[in-house]
Amino acid sequence: MGHATAAGYAEMAAIGSIGLSTALDAHRASNLYPPPPAIMLGVMVAAVEAVQGDPEDGYREVIDLPEGVQYHDADTVTAGEVIEAFRLDAFV
Repeated sequence: MGHATAAGYAEMAAIGSIGLSTALDAHRASNLYPPPPAIMLGVMVAAVEAVQGDPEDGYREVIDLPEGVQYHDADTVTAGEVIEAFRLDAFV
């Protein structure tokens, strides 16, 4: 488990064997401990897509958190914070 597993999921998504959402959900559920709630999957997808779409500035893109979820007392988070918190660097 760990980065090698995340890299494997990312590679499968990159070549089209599985979708990005499926790869991130597998990473979320089996590669992070404790696994983040499934409600965070959309945030993870948005963060990866932001950085993939704009590798230079995508990390600063602001993402709305699901209702009832806060990060450091805020209702938004940057893509970079999501990438770091959920160890998504293999996907970008």
